[in-house]
Formats: sequence, C-alpha cells, structure tokens
Amino acid sequence: MSISGRTNVDIVFHDMDGTSSIKIVELESSDTQTTGKVAVVSGTHGSSSHTIQTNNTGYYDASGSQVSFSSVTRIGLRASRPMTLADNQSHITIRSDAGRVSFSECSESGNFTLTPVYTSGTASYTVFLYGT
Repeated sequence: MSISGRTNVDIVFHDMDGTSSIKIVELESSDTQTTGKVAVVSGTHGSSSHTIQTNNTGYYDASGSQVSFSSVTRIGLRASRPMTLADNQSHITIRSDAGRVSFSECSESGNFTLTPVYTSGTASYTVFLYGT
C-alpha cells in the first residue's frame, strides 16, 4: 500500500492601476507526500458538536482497509455553513464557510471536534486528515 499526494496553498493577486503598472502579491507553499495515510470524512451536520475519531474514521483506503491514525499532521475542512474543526487540546482550530477549504498543519494523536457556528438547521462538511 502506498500513497502519492500533495498539499498546495496558493494566493495570487494582481494589483493594477488601470493602465500599465502592476504589482503581484503572492504567497504559496507546496508539499508532496509519498508515505502516510489519508482519510476523508463527509456528512451532514446539525447544530451540535460532533467528534471526528482518528482511530475509527469510517474511511476505507484503496486496499479496502479502514484507516485509523496514531498521529494526524495535516487537517482540512470544507463546509457549506460556518463550522470549526479543533484538535482535542484546542491548539489548532480552523474555520470554513460557504464551501471554502481551510487547511492547517498540526500534531495530534487524539480526536477532533467539529462545531457548527450556527444555531439551527444543517450543513454539509468534508474533513481531510493526513498522518500516520
């Protein structure tokens, strides 16, 4: 079993004066991974907190084995409404809204808490986990 993947963050803006002058504002980072594990946890969520378990993700890899982590080093979140994803020690918290992806590096051996930042209704979410 092997993986091949990358994580990219790419921010580019062109600041123009309307005629001939341009400034480019840019910030980017890219990493490739050839070892480790990945999992994606998706669903619909109500208005209470939910635990994403790293030892029982419910995600199955290409070989059909359920993915569990001893350590998570990267997390991502995309949600249709405002939600946060935090590690169990509250060292890392990311927030997503309106389908935008939030991403962070972390060092976590425990679970994550998905918390809606709304008081009623539902939202869809996708959580990305990478680690060992």
